[in-house]
Parts: sequence; structure tokens; C-alpha cells
Amino acid sequence: MGLVVERINNLEQLKGVEEDWRRLTSKDEDFFLSWEWVSTFLENPPENGRFTALVVRDGEDVVGIAPFWFSSRTAARVFPVRVLTIIGSRVVGADHLDFLTVAGRGSAVAHTVWNYLYSEMKREWDVFEFRNTIPTSDVLKEFLDLSAYDKRCTFVEFQRFTICPYIKLPEGEEECLRLLSSGRRKELRRSIRRIEDVGEIRFAVCEDVSQLDCFFDKYIELHQKSWTERGESGAFARERFTRFHRALAKNLIPQGKFYLCNLYAGENHVASLHGFVHQNSFYFYQSAADRDLVHGINVGRIILAETIKWCAARGLKEFDMLKGDEA
Repeated sequence: MGLVVERINNLEQLKGVEEDWRRLTSKDEDFFLSWEWVSTFLENPPENGRFTALVVRDGEDVVGIAPFWFSSRTAARVFPVRVLTIIGSRVVGADHLDFLTVAGRGSAVAHTVWNYLYSEMKREWDVFEFRNTIPTSDVLKEFLDLSAYDKRCTFVEFQRFTICPYIKLPEGEEECLRLLSSGRRKELRRSIRRIEDVGEIRFAVCEDVSQLDCFFDKYIELHQKSWTERGESGAFARERFTRFHRALAKNLIPQGKFYLCNLYAGENHVASLHGFVHQNSFYFYQSAADRDLVHGINVGRIILAETIKWCAARGLKEFDMLKGDEA
């Protein structure tokens, strides 16, 4: 008997395979497919789009789950296009995405999902975008192989590659400065001295839900200020994006998986950085900085350095920059 597919379309149905989901997301790079991330996303979904997941079984055993999100866009300003992606890849900027599979079964799961997409689901989508995926993914490799000879797939395009650099953390915060070149160390120390002219530097971390609203409000205010000054709306202009991250923080702080760091110079809130801890790695998600307090000083680099030192002091092993200009 071959692999069979069960389709589910909402969070309540997904809860029926929660135990299997958690079992399949145990790898280091699985944070953005963790149960906490995905369930919180589905509790705070975007206005446009819908969820579906294909649960692949071998007999009674779940050997893979393909979590999808449907959205739409307009091509050439005229033609509506129905887009299928892995959940979270567009709306909330998740990285390291893939299908959830039992070790050694990725290709078989991918082949089964591929056939389901081109049979039972073929009238529901126009484009499948494999975004922000793991480069070593067996699923990606199988999809590329299938696209080369399956005539149902009429077009394949590589648009670009993005890199998520990471730092292997030393033991202890004092060793962190040695990760920098001598020139970078001098620049960082000079920046710190200039900020200290404004006021004593204080690095604070939100580690309790009771602190969250105060920390988050200051973070959002600074983030939106820095973006609107550049003529952009900023991520937190979207109410659902803000609601998702507040809810995620409340779920993850008690587990020691969400951290929001604020940097102060005297009474001035000058920078924020937030990220997630998973399997001894810190995932740097987003930051904000006051670009006007001290001209010519990148306070974003100061809070980044302070956060890396904090991670090393806690015994974390990697600092993942994810994709983005901060790297």
C-alpha cells in the first residue's frame, strides 16, 4: 500500500495531528514551522488567504505534512493569479521553510504531494512559490526533478537566492568581541563612547509576560518612526502583523523562546531587537533604531553586539541572522 493524503483546512482539524506535528519539527531549523508559530499564525490570520495542509500517511503513521497558504495577486495589473506557498513565507517573513517529513522520507512525501497538487487540487492554484526554503531540502530537490519531466508542470523559474548567515557563538560574552576585526572593534567602542555622552547605556531584556506591553509599545513606536521617516509604512502598520507577534510573544515567553531587547542611553530609548530561541540557536527576526539621536552612529550595531554577547552568556551556540540587510 502506498502513501495516502488526508487534507485538513483549519486549525481545529490541525489540532488532531498536533502530536505528529511536534514530532516532525524537532530539527534545529524548524522554528518557523513549530507548532507555536503556525498555530498562532492561524489564530491571527491575514485578512486575505486561506490555509490547507496535506497530511501524508503510511498506513496509520504520519510521515509528512505539507502546510500551505493560498493567496492571490494580479499579474500585469490585469490578470488574477492564485498563489500557493508554504505557510508564513510571505505574510510574516518566515525562513528555513520546508515540508515536515520523517527522516529519509522527504522525496517520497514530496512525490505524493506533487501528484495531489496536480490532481485533486489542480483547479485551486495557478502558481506554487517555494520561498525561503532550506537549500538542502529533499522536497525541493524532488520538486525540481519532477518539474523537469512532468508535463503538467509547464513553467519553472528561479528568481533569486537569499542567504541566512549565522555566527557560531563562543563560550562567554567576553570572547564575542574577538569575532570582530580590530577595525570593527575600534568602531564599536567609539560608537559606544559617543552614545554614552547622551547617557549611561542600559541593555534590558523582556523575559516576563508582565513586561511585554511596555517593551513592545516602545519597540513598535521606534520601529514605525524609523520607517515612516523614510517614507515607508513599516511592518507594524499592519494591525494583524502586530497582533500576531504580540500573541506569539505571550505564548513563547513562558517557554524561554521569545526575547525582546531594548537599548537605552540614559532615559532615551535608542534601539530594539527581537528574536526567538530554538534548539540552542537565537533567530534574529527584526530590529529598530533611533537614527537621529547621535549623528553618524549606527546604534543598530550596538544593540546587535549586546544581544550577541547576551546570547553567548546564556550558553547559546548559534546566532542566526536570517535573511535581510542586517547581515
